[in-house]
Amino acid sequence: MPLSAYHAYDLTGRSAFVTGAAGGIGRACAVLLAEAGATVHCADRDETGLRRSMIPATATRMSSRVLAVNFKGVLYACQEVARSMIARSAPGSLVTMASGAVDLASAGLLCYSAAKAAVVQLTKTLATEPGPHAIRVNAVPRAGSVHR
Repeated sequence: MPLSAYHAYDLTGRSAFVTGAAGGIGRACAVLLAEAGATVHCADRDETGLRRSMIPATATRMSSRVLAVNFKGVLYACQEVARSMIARSAPGSLVTMASGAVDLASAGLLCYSAAKAAVVQLTKTLATEPGPHAIRVNAVPRAGSVHR
């Protein structure tokens, strides 16, 4: 009896994330991981290819939405408000919302955590740009955080 991936490795209860899963090596890896019992989350730029594949695909639209809302929305809003404040010579503050997801790893929060980490870095970088126009930029940290 040939040795299959399932017999060599039991990945029941484990999860895998495979990029490039619509074809080629990525798809082959996803299939083997699934055969070994893993819950396989797949991503690829080729959504049609993912849908044709027999591998369950992650909600790539959901990931894009999480990043769009939690990072891009903050980025675009800060840019527009800062431009408006500078054009009107209006001093003030821009405040972004950080999250404990930046400091604490949690299963299922990959995109959210990455988006909030991007917001923290955005805040730091943005704080250096409109400063000469009397505009402060700060982030509200997660509850219970103390930064000195």
